[in-house]
Amino acid sequence: MIKSLLKDTAIYGLSDMILKVLAFFTFPIFAHLLSVSEYGVMQLITTISGIVAIFINLGINNAVSRYYYDPEMNEVGRPLLVSTGLYMLLISSLVVTFVASVLFFFVKDYLQVKFEVVWLVLVIGLASNIPTQLIQYANDTIRLHFSPLKFTILAFIKNLAAIFLSIWFLKNGKGLEGYFEALLIGPLVFIPLALFFIKKDLRLKWDTAVAKKLFRYGYPFIFASLGYWLFGSIDRWLLGVYSNSEEIGLYSIAFKFATLILFISSAFGQAWSPLAIKMMKDAPTDYKTAFSSILTILYAVLCIIGIGVSLFSYEFLRFTTPQAYWPAANSVVFLSMALVINGTTQ
Repeated sequence: MIKSLLKDTAIYGLSDMILKVLAFFTFPIFAHLLSVSEYGVMQLITTISGIVAIFINLGINNAVSRYYYDPEMNEVGRPLLVSTGLYMLLISSLVVTFVASVLFFFVKDYLQVKFEVVWLVLVIGLASNIPTQLIQYANDTIRLHFSPLKFTILAFIKNLAAIFLSIWFLKNGKGLEGYFEALLIGPLVFIPLALFFIKKDLRLKWDTAVAKKLFRYGYPFIFASLGYWLFGSIDRWLLGVYSNSEEIGLYSIAFKFATLILFISSAFGQAWSPLAIKMMKDAPTDYKTAFSSILTILYAVLCIIGIGVSLFSYEFLRFTTPQAYWPAANSVVFLSMALVINGTTQ
């Protein structure tokens, strides 16, 4: 069981590692194409899109994961479960994105004057949630199939397309609008592949009883996700209110370095969640000891990585970015410690 966990963690981690390496190598390009202030505005729009994504998802992914291996679920019921969840997600994506776009229209002047957020760019950012959520749903279903290679392929090509498109649009003078257009188009192109990977669990059927079951289990995750959103975003909004977009940009760049710790924790979590549930089912009397040992090792690894990130972030910034970005290193040590502690939530 532990061997399987390590293998899956390595595969999930390799995917994330390649993407993080790409992000590190492309970050200097973004640093030369965007000012620190523009980078801050980009992060604010991303956080707004993040809270809208919570209401789009409705906890459906978690609900499907909960019932997929339920003892009462059989091979016939699983396709109906996954298909109904997918249709629920598609409907909520369209409805929530439209409603949010309308609501933000009424405060567009305030957003532009106070935070330099342009409404049209914000709408494009909100729309990018739709293909992203659908592909994430497919990837969560792939994890239930214990197919980390398919997960890696889908995550890699989707993100790679978005990275290269965003650089292309920025180099051609499209600014932040082009950046978020890339986040919309990149995932959209690969939705057919995502559906192909989970085709064994897809049917042209809708079950209202299953939809109600998924919603009842899933909607409390909205509140948990709002807590995580506040934890991950309130710092940027406080800077936006009491400082300016340039400070948000510097802080967000520092956070980008610290997220190397988050990458390890997330890679572990991708492999751990379904396996932990299965361990509880297969060894109801022995799983606690295994949980304790594995999670203690995780914490030690996160501490070592956090120290390394704190030590070398300033040198990396000096080597790769314009001087305006260098002060971001001052915040990295605090963010690293915070994300090490956050990693213990696994």
